[in-house]
Amino acid sequence: MHLRALRLTRWRILTLPLLVLLAFSAHADEGDFPDNHLVEPPLSSYAKGPLSAFTAFRFSLSRSVEDEDLSYTLILKNGDQPPSVTLTSFSKTANKIVSQHQMPLTPGQLKNLLKGERMSNFWELPRKSGRTGFDGAIWKMEGISGKRTNTIERWSPLPPYYSFVLDSKTDTLVKDPKTPPGSDFKSSDEVGLDMFSLMIIYLKPGFDGAL
Repeated sequence: MHLRALRLTRWRILTLPLLVLLAFSAHADEGDFPDNHLVEPPLSSYAKGPLSAFTAFRFSLSRSVEDEDLSYTLILKNGDQPPSVTLTSFSKTANKIVSQHQMPLTPGQLKNLLKGERMSNFWELPRKSGRTGFDGAIWKMEGISGKRTNTIERWSPLPPYYSFVLDSKTDTLVKDPKTPPGSDFKSSDEVGLDMFSLMIIYLKPGFDGAL
Protein backbone atom coordinates (compact mmCIF):
# COMPACT_ATOMS: atom_id res chain seq x y z
CA MET A 1 0.00 0.00 0.00
CA HIS A 2 2.84 2.32 0.87
CA LEU A 3 4.55 1.53 -2.44
CA ARG A 4 1.36 2.29 -4.40
CA ALA A 5 0.96 5.64 -2.61
CA LEU A 6 4.56 6.48 -3.41
CA ARG A 7 3.99 5.68 -7.09
CA LEU A 8 0.87 7.86 -7.17
CA THR A 9 2.78 10.71 -5.57
CA ARG A 10 5.56 10.40 -8.14
CA TRP A 11 3.00 10.32 -10.93
CA ARG A 12 1.39 13.53 -9.65
CA ILE A 13 4.78 15.24 -9.38
CA LEU A 14 5.64 14.28 -12.95
CA THR A 15 2.17 15.15 -14.28
CA LEU A 16 1.88 18.63 -12.75
CA PRO A 17 4.63 20.25 -14.89
CA LEU A 18 3.15 18.55 -17.96
CA LEU A 19 -0.31 19.98 -17.22
CA VAL A 20 1.19 23.43 -16.71
CA LEU A 21 3.06 23.12 -20.01
CA LEU A 22 -0.11 22.05 -21.81
CA ALA A 23 -1.99 24.99 -20.34
CA PHE A 24 0.62 27.42 -21.60
CA SER A 25 0.67 25.66 -24.96
CA ALA A 26 -3.09 26.01 -25.30
CA HIS A 27 -2.82 29.71 -24.55
CA ALA A 28 -0.06 30.15 -27.13
CA ASP A 29 -2.09 28.38 -29.80
CA GLU A 30 -4.90 30.88 -29.34
CA GLY A 31 -2.64 33.60 -30.74
CA ASP A 32 -4.68 36.36 -29.09
CA PHE A 33 -3.27 39.59 -27.72
CA PRO A 34 -2.77 39.73 -23.92
CA ASP A 35 -5.26 41.55 -21.69
CA ASN A 36 -3.01 44.61 -21.30
CA HIS A 37 -2.87 45.35 -25.02
CA LEU A 38 -3.45 48.69 -26.70
CA VAL A 39 -7.12 49.50 -27.34
CA GLU A 40 -7.76 52.02 -30.13
CA PRO A 41 -10.85 53.53 -31.79
CA PRO A 42 -12.43 51.55 -34.67
CA LEU A 43 -11.02 52.40 -38.06
CA SER A 44 -14.40 53.57 -39.32
CA SER A 45 -14.32 56.41 -36.77
CA TYR A 46 -11.52 58.08 -38.77
CA ALA A 47 -13.68 58.53 -41.87
CA LYS A 48 -14.34 62.18 -42.75
CA GLY A 49 -16.95 61.35 -45.35
CA PRO A 50 -18.78 58.32 -46.78
CA LEU A 51 -17.08 54.94 -46.27
CA SER A 52 -17.20 54.42 -50.04
CA ALA A 53 -14.30 56.90 -50.25
CA PHE A 54 -12.43 55.53 -47.25
CA THR A 55 -9.57 53.00 -47.04
CA ALA A 56 -7.62 52.39 -43.85
CA PHE A 57 -5.53 49.72 -42.17
CA ARG A 58 -4.24 49.17 -38.67
CA PHE A 59 -1.23 46.91 -38.14
CA SER A 60 -0.32 45.84 -34.59
CA LEU A 61 2.93 44.15 -33.57
CA SER A 62 3.08 42.49 -30.15
CA ARG A 63 6.44 40.82 -29.36
CA SER A 64 6.88 38.37 -26.49
CA VAL A 65 10.47 39.51 -25.80
CA GLU A 66 9.73 43.24 -25.90
CA ASP A 67 7.78 45.45 -23.49
CA GLU A 68 6.80 47.73 -26.36
CA ASP A 69 3.82 46.98 -28.57
CA LEU A 70 3.62 48.93 -31.83
CA SER A 71 0.55 50.07 -33.73
CA TYR A 72 0.42 51.62 -37.22
CA THR A 73 -2.84 53.29 -38.26
CA LEU A 74 -2.75 53.98 -42.00
CA ILE A 75 -5.31 56.27 -43.60
CA LEU A 76 -4.82 55.71 -47.32
CA LYS A 77 -8.03 57.22 -48.72
CA ASN A 78 -10.22 59.63 -46.78
CA GLY A 79 -11.96 62.13 -48.99
CA ASP A 80 -9.74 65.18 -49.45
CA GLN A 81 -7.61 64.34 -46.39
CA PRO A 82 -3.91 63.64 -47.10
CA PRO A 83 -2.78 60.04 -46.58
CA SER A 84 -1.02 59.46 -43.26
CA VAL A 85 0.28 56.91 -40.77
CA THR A 86 -0.02 57.26 -37.00
CA LEU A 87 2.66 55.40 -35.03
CA THR A 88 1.76 54.41 -31.48
CA SER A 89 4.08 52.86 -28.90
CA PHE A 90 2.44 51.07 -25.97
CA SER A 91 4.19 49.79 -22.81
CA LYS A 92 2.77 46.49 -21.57
CA THR A 93 4.44 46.95 -18.17
CA ALA A 94 3.04 50.43 -17.60
CA ASN A 95 -0.18 49.56 -19.48
CA LYS A 96 -0.21 52.92 -21.24
CA ILE A 97 0.72 54.72 -24.46
CA VAL A 98 4.25 56.10 -24.22
CA SER A 99 4.43 57.86 -27.59
CA GLN A 100 2.19 58.65 -30.54
CA HIS A 101 2.79 60.75 -33.62
CA GLN A 102 1.38 61.13 -37.10
CA MET A 103 3.41 61.30 -40.31
CA PRO A 104 2.29 62.09 -43.86
CA LEU A 105 2.73 59.38 -46.46
CA THR A 106 4.68 60.32 -49.57
CA PRO A 107 3.16 59.58 -53.01
CA GLY A 108 5.71 56.79 -53.42
CA GLN A 109 4.82 55.21 -50.08
CA LEU A 110 1.10 55.42 -50.86
CA LYS A 111 1.63 53.79 -54.27
CA ASN A 112 3.66 50.94 -52.73
CA LEU A 113 1.16 50.38 -49.92
CA LEU A 114 -1.80 50.19 -52.32
CA LYS A 115 0.19 47.75 -54.43
CA GLY A 116 1.00 45.75 -51.30
CA GLU A 117 -2.69 45.64 -50.46
CA ARG A 118 -3.51 44.16 -53.87
CA MET A 119 -0.67 41.61 -53.71
CA SER A 120 -1.53 40.49 -50.18
CA ASN A 121 -4.99 39.13 -51.01
CA PHE A 122 -5.86 40.60 -47.61
CA TRP A 123 -9.62 40.80 -48.03
CA GLU A 124 -9.96 37.07 -48.76
CA LEU A 125 -7.63 35.73 -46.04
CA PRO A 126 -8.94 33.88 -42.95
CA ARG A 127 -8.63 35.46 -39.51
CA LYS A 128 -6.10 32.89 -38.31
CA SER A 129 -3.76 30.55 -40.14
CA GLY A 130 -0.42 28.82 -39.62
CA ARG A 131 1.53 27.98 -36.49
CA THR A 132 2.01 29.70 -33.14
CA GLY A 133 4.65 29.46 -30.43
CA PHE A 134 6.12 30.99 -27.29
CA ASP A 135 9.05 33.17 -28.38
CA GLY A 136 8.01 35.42 -31.22
CA ALA A 137 5.36 37.97 -32.12
CA ILE A 138 1.72 38.32 -33.07
CA TRP A 139 0.98 40.34 -36.20
CA LYS A 140 -2.56 41.67 -36.37
CA MET A 141 -4.00 43.63 -39.28
CA GLU A 142 -7.41 45.26 -39.56
CA GLY A 143 -8.71 46.79 -42.74
CA ILE A 144 -11.69 48.68 -44.08
CA SER A 145 -12.31 49.82 -47.65
CA GLY A 146 -15.83 50.89 -48.46
CA LYS A 147 -18.07 47.99 -47.44
CA ARG A 148 -15.18 45.54 -47.17
CA THR A 149 -13.71 44.76 -43.75
CA ASN A 150 -11.34 42.09 -42.48
CA THR A 151 -9.18 41.33 -39.44
CA ILE A 152 -6.38 38.75 -39.42
CA GLU A 153 -3.75 37.54 -36.95
CA ARG A 154 -0.52 35.74 -37.79
CA TRP A 155 2.43 34.39 -35.83
CA SER A 156 6.05 35.40 -36.46
CA PRO A 157 8.91 34.46 -36.99
CA LEU A 158 8.01 33.85 -40.58
CA PRO A 159 8.36 30.31 -41.85
CA PRO A 160 11.07 29.69 -44.44
CA TYR A 161 10.27 30.17 -48.10
CA TYR A 162 11.59 27.71 -50.60
CA SER A 163 13.92 28.95 -53.34
CA PHE A 164 13.52 28.55 -57.07
CA VAL A 165 15.86 27.28 -59.78
CA LEU A 166 15.64 27.55 -63.54
CA ASP A 167 14.47 24.36 -65.26
CA SER A 168 16.58 24.12 -68.43
CA LYS A 169 14.02 21.84 -70.13
CA THR A 170 11.03 24.13 -69.72
CA ASP A 171 12.87 27.44 -69.21
CA THR A 172 10.69 28.15 -66.16
CA LEU A 173 11.31 28.62 -62.45
CA VAL A 174 10.59 25.56 -60.32
CA LYS A 175 11.07 24.71 -56.65
CA ASP A 176 14.66 23.84 -55.81
CA PRO A 177 14.81 20.01 -55.49
CA LYS A 178 17.20 20.50 -52.55
CA THR A 179 14.46 22.18 -50.50
CA PRO A 180 14.47 20.58 -47.01
CA PRO A 181 11.29 18.63 -46.18
CA GLY A 182 8.75 20.67 -44.26
CA SER A 183 10.16 24.06 -45.23
CA ASP A 184 7.79 24.74 -48.10
CA PHE A 185 4.48 24.99 -46.27
CA LYS A 186 4.11 28.74 -46.78
CA SER A 187 1.32 29.41 -49.25
CA SER A 188 1.84 31.94 -52.02
CA ASP A 189 -0.94 34.32 -50.95
CA GLU A 190 0.58 34.56 -47.45
CA VAL A 191 3.90 35.67 -48.93
CA GLY A 192 2.13 38.75 -50.28
CA LEU A 193 0.67 39.40 -46.83
CA ASP A 194 4.12 39.16 -45.23
CA MET A 195 5.56 41.64 -47.70
CA PHE A 196 2.66 44.04 -47.11
CA SER A 197 3.19 43.76 -43.34
CA LEU A 198 6.92 44.41 -43.63
CA MET A 199 6.26 47.50 -45.75
CA ILE A 200 4.12 48.84 -42.91
CA ILE A 201 6.55 47.88 -40.12
CA TYR A 202 9.43 49.75 -41.73
CA LEU A 203 7.41 52.95 -42.00
CA LYS A 204 8.67 53.60 -38.46
CA PRO A 205 11.93 55.56 -38.82
CA GLY A 206 14.92 53.61 -37.52
CA PHE A 207 12.98 50.44 -36.77
CA ASP A 208 15.52 47.75 -35.84
CA GLY A 209 13.52 45.56 -33.44
CA ALA A 210 12.72 41.88 -33.52
CA LEU A 211 9.96 40.69 -35.84
